[in-house]
Amino acid sequence: MSRGIRGSESNPRGGQNLASQDLTLKNRPADVSIKTIPYEGGSNVEGQELPPLLKAFTNNSLTLLREESQSTPEGQNLTLNSLLLSARELVDKFYSSLGQRPSKIKRQKSIEECLNLLLEGFTIEEVDYAITWLIRYHPTTGAFSRLVHFIDQAIKERQTDQQAREVDQAQAREAEHRHAEQQRMEEERRQIEEVKTSLPAEMLEGLYQEAKRLIEEESPHLKFGKDLMIQIKLNELVKLRYLP
Repeated sequence: MSRGIRGSESNPRGGQNLASQDLTLKNRPADVSIKTIPYEGGSNVEGQELPPLLKAFTNNSLTLLREESQSTPEGQNLTLNSLLLSARELVDKFYSSLGQRPSKIKRQKSIEECLNLLLEGFTIEEVDYAITWLIRYHPTTGAFSRLVHFIDQAIKERQTDQQAREVDQAQAREAEHRHAEQQRMEEERRQIEEVKTSLPAEMLEGLYQEAKRLIEEESPHLKFGKDLMIQIKLNELVKLRYLP
């Protein structure tokens, strides 16, 4: 089973046909070196005997992927044993969320399916999200195998939701910036008016005449809006000379 192409036994949410979906692989970091290592029966992982579940894989001639250069956040190499432990925890979370107590055989099969997803390249976080997504939108799900069919759709919707949140956050930041800028300008205008009120009449008149002269020099042919331009220039002079 490849990560990008899966068959579905049921239709996904929204009436979409899962078989016709373009379930493309998401890009993985290019700096991770991944090898396909065929394991033979009786092989050891880092000097330890393989768990029974992994032995079953080797007996079925299943090839296991091992990352040589990738490290976990704790700095420990990601081993097959740690992936198996994570698979068990994810499967137990799945059935616990459904309120089920699967049989030993059903649980082992689910762990195999989960481990296979992790070996294909899905992250633990992605599988965990897909579990929550599946239970939310398909609460009648009874087996972990359903997640194998829907994980690509769940991750795509997660990416879409993340992009929408990023857009909303960017818009919120922009709105906050505009609001702050508007408040700053209003405070600046208030201070300018206070200065103009406090200045002696002859000093304010001198500033006005200077502003008028500057506008006439900058726009000698200005006919409309000249008074407004003079007031704007006057405020600029007050701000420049009297505001900190």
